[in-house]
Amino acid sequence: MVQSIIVKAEWDPEAKVWYTVYSSLPGLSLEAETIDGLRNKLPGAIEDLLEGEGSREIPFELITPGLAKISA
Repeated sequence: MVQSIIVKAEWDPEAKVWYTVYSSLPGLSLEAETIDGLRNKLPGAIEDLLEGEGSREIPFELITPGLAKISA
Protein backbone atom coordinates (compact mmCIF):
# COMPACT_ATOMS: atom_id res chain seq x y z
CA MET A 1 0.00 0.00 0.00
CA VAL A 2 1.30 3.42 -0.96
CA GLN A 3 1.40 5.89 1.90
CA SER A 4 -0.67 9.08 1.47
CA ILE A 5 1.08 12.40 1.04
CA ILE A 6 -0.08 14.72 3.81
CA VAL A 7 -0.51 18.39 2.95
CA LYS A 8 -1.59 21.02 5.48
CA ALA A 9 -2.82 24.38 4.20
CA GLU A 10 -3.73 27.67 5.85
CA TRP A 11 -5.33 30.90 4.73
CA ASP A 12 -3.20 34.06 4.52
CA PRO A 13 -5.66 36.93 5.01
CA GLU A 14 -3.13 39.57 3.97
CA ALA A 15 -2.17 37.90 0.66
CA LYS A 16 -5.69 36.41 0.29
CA VAL A 17 -4.40 32.97 -0.69
CA TRP A 18 -4.41 29.42 0.64
CA TYR A 19 -0.86 28.08 0.94
CA THR A 20 0.89 24.91 2.07
CA VAL A 21 2.36 25.14 5.56
CA TYR A 22 3.45 21.48 5.67
CA SER A 23 3.88 18.61 3.26
CA SER A 24 5.22 15.11 3.82
CA LEU A 25 6.59 15.37 0.25
CA PRO A 26 9.73 17.53 0.35
CA GLY A 27 9.62 20.48 -2.02
CA LEU A 28 5.83 20.67 -2.31
CA SER A 29 4.89 24.31 -1.97
CA LEU A 30 1.75 25.79 -3.51
CA GLU A 31 -0.69 28.64 -3.16
CA ALA A 32 -4.06 29.45 -4.69
CA GLU A 33 -6.89 31.94 -4.24
CA THR A 34 -9.34 29.18 -3.23
CA ILE A 35 -9.04 25.89 -1.39
CA ASP A 36 -10.48 24.15 -4.45
CA GLY A 37 -7.82 25.81 -6.58
CA LEU A 38 -5.13 24.52 -4.24
CA ARG A 39 -6.63 21.02 -4.25
CA ASN A 40 -6.71 21.05 -8.07
CA LYS A 41 -3.03 22.02 -8.27
CA LEU A 42 -1.87 19.19 -5.99
CA PRO A 43 -1.93 16.24 -8.46
CA GLY A 44 0.23 18.08 -11.02
CA ALA A 45 2.69 19.31 -8.39
CA ILE A 46 3.01 15.82 -6.90
CA GLU A 47 3.53 14.35 -10.36
CA ASP A 48 6.27 16.91 -11.12
CA LEU A 49 8.10 16.16 -7.87
CA LEU A 50 7.89 12.37 -8.31
CA GLU A 51 8.62 12.33 -12.04
CA GLY A 52 10.88 9.46 -13.02
CA GLU A 53 9.87 7.24 -10.10
CA GLY A 54 7.51 5.06 -12.16
CA SER A 55 3.84 5.23 -13.01
CA ARG A 56 1.40 4.75 -10.13
CA GLU A 57 -1.40 6.44 -8.26
CA ILE A 58 -0.38 8.40 -5.16
CA PRO A 59 -3.08 9.28 -2.61
CA PHE A 60 -2.93 12.63 -0.83
CA GLU A 61 -4.74 14.21 2.09
CA LEU A 62 -5.33 17.95 2.22
CA ILE A 63 -5.90 19.20 5.77
CA THR A 64 -7.32 22.69 6.34
CA PRO A 65 -8.62 24.51 9.40
CA GLY A 66 -12.34 25.16 9.71
CA LEU A 67 -14.63 27.33 11.75
CA ALA A 68 -18.15 26.63 12.95
CA LYS A 69 -20.28 29.50 14.25
CA ILE A 70 -22.63 28.42 17.03
CA SER A 71 -25.63 30.61 17.86
CA ALA A 72 -26.39 31.15 21.55
